[in-house]
Amino acid sequence: SAKKEWSITLEGKVFSDATATVMADGVEVCVIKLAEGCGKAVGKFGLESEHSDVKIVFSGEAEKELLELEMVCFE
Repeated sequence: SAKKEWSITLEGKVFSDATATVMADGVEVCVIKLAEGCGKAVGKFGLESEHSDVKIVFSGEAEKELLELEMVCFE
């Protein structure tokens, strides 16, 4: 089956450099770098399945709050 291309947009306040890793069915499909002070970041990925278990994992080095997420949009 053909891959469907997706874009993911994350919006909010980033308090400390972080990474958003998008997982689909347990496999990493996209990594988005979130720089301190940015308000919006976009990533792109392809999925083979029409129905996937999608998770977003946020991580960062700082011992403080990483971000305040206001919106996640898939297109």
